Amino acid sequence: MLTAPDTAVALPTWRDRLPLGTPLRAAAAAAAAGTTFAVLRLLVALHGHITLFVQAGYRFADDGPVRRVTGTGFDGQFAYRLARAPWDLSIDAYGAHIDTPLRAQRIGYPVLAWLVSAGGRPALLPWVLVLVNIVALGVLAGGGAVIARASGRSPWWGLFVASPWCFLFTIGFDVTELVAAAFLVWGLIALRTHRPLLAALSFSLGALTRESVLITVAAVALTRVVPLVRRRTRLALVDASWLVPVGTFAAWQVVCHHAYGAWPLSSGGASNLGAPVVGLATAVGRWASDLGMAANIGIQLVLLLVLTASVVPSLRRPTTAPVHERIAWALWIPYALCFTALVWTGWGEFRVVSDLQVLSTIILLSAPGVPRKQAGLAGLGWAITFIRRVVSV
Repeated sequence: MLTAPDTAVALPTWRDRLPLGTPLRAAAAAAAAGTTFAVLRLLVALHGHITLFVQAGYRFADDGPVRRVTGTGFDGQFAYRLARAPWDLSIDAYGAHIDTPLRAQRIGYPVLAWLVSAGGRPALLPWVLVLVNIVALGVLAGGGAVIARASGRSPWWGLFVASPWCFLFTIGFDVTELVAAAFLVWGLIALRTHRPLLAALSFSLGALTRESVLITVAAVALTRVVPLVRRRTRLALVDASWLVPVGTFAAWQVVCHHAYGAWPLSSGGASNLGAPVVGLATAVGRWASDLGMAANIGIQLVLLLVLTASVVPSLRRPTTAPVHERIAWALWIPYALCFTALVWTGWGEFRVVSDLQVLSTIILLSAPGVPRKQAGLAGLGWAITFIRRVVSV
């Protein structure tokens, strides 16, 4: 005769069966924070006008479904234009003028928005551009949680990877950094888990979203090319992780060159790069004579420099970070020091170094010790930017 067992056996819930359950919670928390920021910015700074996220300027946009702002506007207007029809690279189309081929080089974010908005429908697109960035913030935090858990930490530390405060600016102005960072981090995770084809795909999409992802791809290439040249190893499937992104990026350069008669990669960097350290020194001089600029930008730069410098001791400790991640961080330092004063005194919350900030958080999480102070500084940067971009355009 069968009898009931003394104790009931609990069946696994869907949370138990889901391998990324806790990282998903970190992702949801990051997306909720991004949504809160976007809603408050929409209601307070932009007075309920969703198309003002695009910041389409009178100089580059005609009168149409998007509200225009005085002057040149900002980069999000070009993402909006390309998201209307990513296959059409015309300089003048859909009531907008593309100022440089560099805009088309960063086609990844517009293509995602075009797909989600059911083919670039004007009524949906302004909302979708914001939505894509919010989802990217969640995806980035989820990836950070996977890396944190692999280093023996709580997956909630994934929020630290999504903590660069420039990402609030990215959400608020419909620009590309968040999508690129999400592809970058998941490409690194694919390499850590020995999935080179997934890494190749993620890095390729990241490079087509923002060319700075190629710095990390170059780091991966260095770890493979040197042994190949010395004949210590042979070409293998893992080399797809850097060969495919380089080839994909080069092919898209050719397409854009055919459309514009100029190489996108060489069309937009003149105003951002210069002699090493000169731009930073010039910016410090400007802050000395402009206390308002020092208060708005200098504080965030100090936070950025302290967070970046704190990575150096971690490079000497035992770490779960692969060598290509540490090389990528090292390659970023001289590159960042070549930025001109325009970057260091600009109003983009230092978004041009977002990849460096993400790599810094990953290396800190991969080394011994708990980066509480660094997380606190990142939180301060978030609070400053959150308030600043909610109350002002």
